[in-house]
Amino acid sequence: MIFENVPEERPSILVVEDDVSLAELIRSRLASDGFDVHCAHEATATWQKLNELLPHVVLLDLALPPSRSTSEGLSLFERIYEQFPHTKVVIMTGEGDLKTALDCFEKGAADFMEKPFETNKITLVVERVLRQRALEQAYLAQKTAKTRMSGIIGSSGAMQEVYGKIRMAASSEVNVLLLGETGTGKKLVARTIHDLSDRKDQALIEINCAGLAENLIESELFGHVRGALSDAVQDKKGLFEAADKGTLLLDEIGVLPLNLQAKLLHVLEDKQIRRVGASEGVQVDVRILAATNMDVHALLHSGHFRQDLYFRLKGIEIAIPPLRDRKGDITLLADFFFELFNNGRLKWIADECYDILRAYPWPGNVRELMNVIKDVLMDAIPGTVLTGDLFALKLTGKAESILKSPSPKEKVKAYEREEIMDAVQLFNGRIERVARHLGMTRQGLWKKLRKIRMLS
Repeated sequence: MIFENVPEERPSILVVEDDVSLAELIRSRLASDGFDVHCAHEATATWQKLNELLPHVVLLDLALPPSRSTSEGLSLFERIYEQFPHTKVVIMTGEGDLKTALDCFEKGAADFMEKPFETNKITLVVERVLRQRALEQAYLAQKTAKTRMSGIIGSSGAMQEVYGKIRMAASSEVNVLLLGETGTGKKLVARTIHDLSDRKDQALIEINCAGLAENLIESELFGHVRGALSDAVQDKKGLFEAADKGTLLLDEIGVLPLNLQAKLLHVLEDKQIRRVGASEGVQVDVRILAATNMDVHALLHSGHFRQDLYFRLKGIEIAIPPLRDRKGDITLLADFFFELFNNGRLKWIADECYDILRAYPWPGNVRELMNVIKDVLMDAIPGTVLTGDLFALKLTGKAESILKSPSPKEKVKAYEREEIMDAVQLFNGRIERVARHLGMTRQGLWKKLRKIRMLS
């Protein structure tokens, strides 16, 4: 076989062509080059073979029976693209069908060939598409492994360091101190550590130390016995007992009063808690994850946080970077939130949006980015593309202050694209007349059309 670096199994090709002799000619050529080739001549048979074969590539003629109009092939392409996302489709188009082929290209077709074509070209196109498919799958696998961990998104060096520390924390039993500004994802990191640890089947209990009155925190953490407090009508377990054998997340630990810091230190040292008002202690086996958005070193320097407790908590210290320090991750995050909240309302995000998002300082970090994406999706018109003006207005109130004007080179490319597409429209997709009008060769025009597809 000529093609190299394809998946190890023999690549399977489905030729969908109503002209039986042409389909057989294509099948024979590809089979001689080592491909596993099958043919179908109308939509129903095509659908049956798709489900049986799960082919790598489909060569699809648009003019199929019963109507022999391009709408038959276009409808079939859309179904293939939606239900067989790993199958690549190459459109085989005749003179006058260029507009429809370009529509398929815009919607995700891998390539298109104009009839009549030389049989040796078929193999070259299939090999190129298979190479593209293999690279995409390898890239997606690598990208997912390097940019995500249980919902945490980021490929920057700073996030790779965070991932490494998460793995280290998950494989150990030491306490963890999570540092980071509001909205950076400290809780998500804590949940990931728990979910990857040996305690994953036990409880993860969370408490926000800043959300409780000072006189209630001790009771919440350690519990109390009946009569110990004015409204203590019965014994109550605290969160340490509830988290026994599991994990306890102490969020905003920087606000914990010094007297409770001392009691927490004793619990960490002795593995024993004493309910408020009780005379005896209770043994607990709890792994502590603590988090704060405060400058812990400033707290230590000012005496508002005990140094001995700090060292007990920071068996592993994970500093989660603010979004402004990892702007390379903004595109990944924006795409993730777009897919999460879009629900098919909009087509895609225009490239200009990413420039606007990267230019903004994000004081609220990832949480703010998530909320902004949710808001602009609600403001956008369904069925359209998400454009930069919505983001600019949402973030600054002045779109012109952030939107970047295109460079002269980009303007020339845009003008050329517009001229080509206007000519395609003018001559109803007839490739010979389009090429003649633009002063190009047919081959040169096809190359330009492919580049337009890649840039769109």
